[in-house]
Amino acid sequence: MAAPTLSEAGQVIIKKSPRKGSFYLARRSFEPGVVPKHLEGYAGSMAADARACATATAGMKGNARVTAMNGCIAGKRRK
Repeated sequence: MAAPTLSEAGQVIIKKSPRKGSFYLARRSFEPGVVPKHLEGYAGSMAADARACATATAGMKGNARVTAMNGCIAGKRRK
């Protein structure tokens, strides 16, 4: 992916690299809080799944929680 240009400065966000300890610039895909039309059907069930998985992994920290959350969400999405 090419770096954002200066004309896209208003659409650039700073993201933290999860494993490198640094950061990078990325283009904002959608405005915050806006659910794109093609994803509206998944919004409600995804939020419920995320809440359930967050509760299930509440005692974990760091990469162990990230891995467990990813596995939990993947398992719920397969159903």
